[in-house]
Amino acid sequence: MLRLPENPGTGFRWVAESDAAGGLEPVGDDFAAPDPMLPGAVGQRVLSFRTPAAGRIRLSVKLWREWEGERSVKARHEFLIVVH
Repeated sequence: MLRLPENPGTGFRWVAESDAAGGLEPVGDDFAAPDPMLPGAVGQRVLSFRTPAAGRIRLSVKLWREWEGERSVKARHEFLIVVH
């Protein structure tokens, strides 16, 4: 499970880059709103994955506005996931 800060009011959303998620099966994509929910408050995007086997998997995520395309990418992160 991966939790990333997100403010949906900006239109930016965290997503796993499909070509970079090889070996991971997405099983959840949720938004956890802050408590209390205030205008402009930052919540968390919660991305969940399942792995088919042990090994090392690289996961890349980006914060973007999908309708604006790649030019809208505000941030990217890469994670190395080690499954035993």
